Amino acid sequence: MEPPVDVLDSLMAAQERGTRDGWAALSTIPINDGFMQVISDLTSDLRILVLYDALGRFSRARTLDAPLAFLASDLEEETLIAVRRVNQLELVRYTFGRRNH
Repeated sequence: MEPPVDVLDSLMAAQERGTRDGWAALSTIPINDGFMQVISDLTSDLRILVLYDALGRFSRARTLDAPLAFLASDLEEETLIAVRRVNQLELVRYTFGRRNH
């Protein structure tokens, strides 16, 4: 699912004004043949997962309505470390594999 247009408009308008307007971007982390970044709406559980190729160019983005942030990756083990909040904060480990196009 692509981010809703109003979310992207809000992010772009905030960038043009030089403000964050309730949005925060985490550092990029390496995954597969590129990078991933989480952009969080600090007023809700809305997250935008942004994927970049190996050269750092935008590839695609997906929205996620969950209190989640990816912190680190281990490419050899194909794992991601994240923090999420369900009823309490949890440190979680996700596994992933290479995506064939």
